[in-house]
Amino acid sequence: MTKVKSRHIDTASVYEIEDEVGRAVNDAIASGEVTRPELFITTKLWLRQFSRDRVVPAARESLTKLGLDYVDLYLVHWPTPFKPDSPLDAPEFDNELDIHAETWSGMEDVQRLGLAKSIGVSNYNAKMIDDVVKVRTFALIYLHYNL
Repeated sequence: MTKVKSRHIDTASVYEIEDEVGRAVNDAIASGEVTRPELFITTKLWLRQFSRDRVVPAARESLTKLGLDYVDLYLVHWPTPFKPDSPLDAPEFDNELDIHAETWSGMEDVQRLGLAKSIGVSNYNAKMIDDVVKVRTFALIYLHYNL
């Protein structure tokens, strides 16, 4: 990274570029071009890690790839759970998993552990957000939607 032009970096585990993003961010920090607090870094939980016991390990894996201690925002990428061993090119949906209770509890664990300053959802509709609000213990602040 020769010059930091954006202060918000948005990535996700499924993009398979977190390690490259992390190298660029850490190079910019090491060179004095930018400090970590000047950046807002977002990454996202992929659809295979929606059970509560998989959320924290997925966040830790993203942080390892990014070379960071925390992200500013960790999002549930899509409100559609895949079975954990489901291939990307032929996903099997996990229709038995309660993503609103199970996944959101894991997201709150991520924030409680300091792995993310804030947590939120991406690509949720109004009803899905209402479902999360019913089970959450933390305030839901961020909504990310792709048009």
